Amino acid sequence: MFGKSLSIPKKSFEENKIAPSIISVDMRVTGNITTQGEIHIDGIVEGDVRGHSVTLGKSAEVHGYIEAEWVKIWGRLDGTVTGGDVFIGTSGEVVGDIIHDAVIIERGAVVQGRLKANGFQPDKKSAVELLNSPTKQLGSNKAAPPEKQSNVP
Repeated sequence: MFGKSLSIPKKSFEENKIAPSIISVDMRVTGNITTQGEIHIDGIVEGDVRGHSVTLGKSAEVHGYIEAEWVKIWGRLDGTVTGGDVFIGTSGEVVGDIIHDAVIIERGAVVQGRLKANGFQPDKKSAVELLNSPTKQLGSNKAAPPEKQSNVP
């Protein structure tokens, strides 16, 4: 009973049907935030953010660490991000390292830090599929022949 950690069933995010948490543009949070679901930030967070899916809107500022399965950044992050799929949108700015399984950085985004791949896990949805945006056509699970692969998009 005491001294044992609680075991929370690991259902998929879709099965949990948890409403997203929202930090609106007029909010400022000082301290760490943890959720098992999705969090959308438009305000300012001074602390670490952990969740299944973390989205920073255009007006968002996070001064701390982000850790999530899916991370989407259109705002500003001063700190390290660790995620499965990491997407940095056109207006996104990251000052810190990005540790990822897959990463997409749109033209216009600013990254001042290092990129470090964790490794590829083919059973995950790609960041492109997650975003459901016009760039979806670019997301393919088929690898190009080695002679056609490039590190430059």
